[in-house]
Amino acid sequence: MPNRLAFVFLVVFAVIGVLAFATQSAWMPPIQRVIDVLKPQSETFTELYFEKHLELPTSLKLRTPSRFFFTIHNLENKEMVYPVEVQLQNQDNPPETRVLATKTVTLKPGEQITIPVELTITSYFSNRVKVRVLLTNLDQSIHFWVNLNN
Repeated sequence: MPNRLAFVFLVVFAVIGVLAFATQSAWMPPIQRVIDVLKPQSETFTELYFEKHLELPTSLKLRTPSRFFFTIHNLENKEMVYPVEVQLQNQDNPPETRVLATKTVTLKPGEQITIPVELTITSYFSNRVKVRVLLTNLDQSIHFWVNLNN
């Protein structure tokens, strides 16, 4: 009788083991998918920043040129096309926006470009304006403020 009881326990444990393995195989994804999910993925983004930010103009006179530079750095891990707008916005609510320049830049992964902007305000707009650089396809922007003097 003890041998028969041992045999029954052995069969029951074997069935439980087979069912546990089958259930795990059916419900759990393959180990490689688990590893891929847990492995850190490289982040993709675009850097957009002003060069020499401490030298950005703080005030401008009408019809007097000023210059600034901004950089676009493609870290998206693919080639990107960047439509760029340079805008002026006043402080009204809602703000009035004037587009000063547009440009389209194509960058390969890891590439960057520094773009010079010649800023000349030819007509009175407001006492204080926001100079904004906008990547229109990403809705990503940077800006600085300037006071306008006649």
